[in-house]
Amino acid sequence: VQAQILTILKVLKERDGIAMLFISHDLSVVERIADRVMVMYRGKVMEEAPTASLIAKPQHPYTQALLSAVPSGRPGYRRPRISLKGDPPSATTQLEGCPFASRCPQALEPCHEKTPPLERKEGGHRVACHYVYGEEPGAEV
Repeated sequence: VQAQILTILKVLKERDGIAMLFISHDLSVVERIADRVMVMYRGKVMEEAPTASLIAKPQHPYTQALLSAVPSGRPGYRRPRISLKGDPPSATTQLEGCPFASRCPQALEPCHEKTPPLERKEGGHRVACHYVYGEEPGAEV
């Protein structure tokens, strides 16, 4: 049934030019239907990009962790699984810095102190991270 509904939505989008907001935790489903993807954590945008680019080269550590849990669909290929430390903070807890810092495997001191801006990066991505692929804080690509 899910596949049938996704096919109908995709046909409506392509045939009639309908724009839609599709909310899901299942990135394999999102990959089938979306032109662009916005990944959020605790109500904040972590990364936004064209779907194919986001799936092929996720730049935010949270996006990388999410995608590591999705089967690739390619025979013999498996993304390395990223295990997040700790538990998600309570939704009512006020946090300093990046909302993902307490669980991020790459978090350094600035991540806990300053909220990263959503900045344009390579591949049409916008990423809210102080360190994207080893960049210095605030570096532009």
